[in-house]
Amino acid sequence: MTVSWTFQTESTGTGPVRSIVPDITVHEGIVYVGSKDNKFYALFASTGEERWSRNVHSDVTTGAVLSDDGSIVFFGTASEGVLALDVEDGSKRWEYNPEDVSSFDVRPTIYGNVLIAPSTDGRIYAFDADPVSDTEGEVLWVYPKPTSRELQGQFRESGIAYNDAFYIGNDDGSVHGVTISTGLRNGTAGFRGDKMPHFDSGGDDDPKPIRASVVRAGADIYFANDAHEIIQYTGNRIRWVYIAQRPVRGDIAATEDVVIASDRSGAVYALNPDRDEAERKRDNDLYETPELLWREFTDKQGNIDATVIGGPVIAGAFVFIIDHFGVLYMIDLERGRTRYKLDLWGGDTPCRLCKSSPAVAGDMLFAGTQDGTIVGIQLPELTE
Repeated sequence: MTVSWTFQTESTGTGPVRSIVPDITVHEGIVYVGSKDNKFYALFASTGEERWSRNVHSDVTTGAVLSDDGSIVFFGTASEGVLALDVEDGSKRWEYNPEDVSSFDVRPTIYGNVLIAPSTDGRIYAFDADPVSDTEGEVLWVYPKPTSRELQGQFRESGIAYNDAFYIGNDDGSVHGVTISTGLRNGTAGFRGDKMPHFDSGGDDDPKPIRASVVRAGADIYFANDAHEIIQYTGNRIRWVYIAQRPVRGDIAATEDVVIASDRSGAVYALNPDRDEAERKRDNDLYETPELLWREFTDKQGNIDATVIGGPVIAGAFVFIIDHFGVLYMIDLERGRTRYKLDLWGGDTPCRLCKSSPAVAGDMLFAGTQDGTIVGIQLPELTE
């Protein structure tokens, strides 16, 4: 792996952590990314040259998503709410900035012409994202309703939209489900924290926060929590549970053939999603355990575990993951062995706020660093 280009955002602070870059999105040769320098950027993926940038007057705190037709890019900020920009020139289409919301820190989700954005106040907002609608940018619903006092805990990672339902994990230990067409609670999609495996099996009495993304592959949904549990949830029931060494955070990557997740010890797990290969434990646990295909570890720096705060990305025959020391790992998807490593920022001080997951498009990988640098990396042949 070699660095093809770098782009430096503007610094907004001092010390090693200045302009942290959130998750990166790549679409039709353009890299879309914000930074904690109050700007959102569109860069040419091949060269890293700036196509346009826009000052949004607030730290950009989430990765971006695009409308179905690719004409609009959406993202959340620390103090200016949710923004929608035209991809051609960065001009503002609309923004929503309620006074009672501190920030939007979770990447929004697009479902047809509906944009779904969780906020730090424990609510989920849905917007009309149809670029030809007379009501573009207007709020379709808020869950729970503003008149309700039953706010959720904080949402930490992204959710998924599937079959008219939105699923997302929460600090209250629950997977919350909302029917997208109505904005009402979806009891089939939701899953309460006091029904989690560690609760049912006689563990701690309090549900553990879900600070990992909720993802889907085929008919199966996956999420994880601070009780070390990686869970397959299908047909309104838990199918299997894998117990990691430490709490699982950040993104999870899943296909119909493999599930990849990482924990706070720096371990990266590859699990077989096939329920026929799962085994019931002999100690009469309530749930089956999936087959562990492999487990790889990021490198320690001294006595400190190289924790992965972002998450893994599957591309071709490899898994890509960045630890909080800024080391990029290219891991063989079949064997679980690290093929290459690349240090994106030097030093022996971890960045515990760096949650950026890499993005892969073609033969290039794109990542953001703790000092606000965006990096384009040339990859070796992915089919090797």
